Amino acid sequence: EIKFGWSLAFDQDGAAAVLKKKLGFCNTKAMLLVTLLRAIDIPARQHFVTIHMRVLNGIGSFGDSGYVDHSWTEVKLDDKWLKVDSYVLDTKLAEVARQKLKIEGRVVGYGAHVNGTSTWDGRSDAFSQFVDDGSFPKLTTEDYGVFEDVHDFYAKASGVSQLRAPIRWILAPLFWQLTRSAEALRRQGANID
Repeated sequence: EIKFGWSLAFDQDGAAAVLKKKLGFCNTKAMLLVTLLRAIDIPARQHFVTIHMRVLNGIGSFGDSGYVDHSWTEVKLDDKWLKVDSYVLDTKLAEVARQKLKIEGRVVGYGAHVNGTSTWDGRSDAFSQFVDDGSFPKLTTEDYGVFEDVHDFYAKASGVSQLRAPIRWILAPLFWQLTRSAEALRRQGANID
């Protein structure tokens, strides 16, 4: 299982690096899934949008501060494109996050959506973060569309920019803190009341 978190390379990690580190977030995990599906000749692509930063509150402290880039995987099965981001959160973190959200009466936070799922049946759409069911108004503000992968997105999408090395270094303590917070939440497990 690949845990939800951020490496210092952030979105520069390719599929092999995500596998080796056993750590990733929406964009890097989507790239890994797309790569694996294509390796067995299943058509797959990444779809990019913005997602409200409140989805990360509880792992970090972002308040109502805006939006970040998010992607899910689109998989073509039986001539139908299915959308899935249920893999973004590892199972343990997803369970704890949704439990805490229910207790707190919140819709998003801890990297999850209260109505999300961390499983996928291969027959229908499945989301852990991008649950656009109307329960969280303004979940997104921008739909960038489909790209081959995260690198293609940053090369071609209008109005977005990839974090360059100096900025990633400056943000490294934040990435480490978010990853440590996710790990602490994972360890809470059944001790939530």
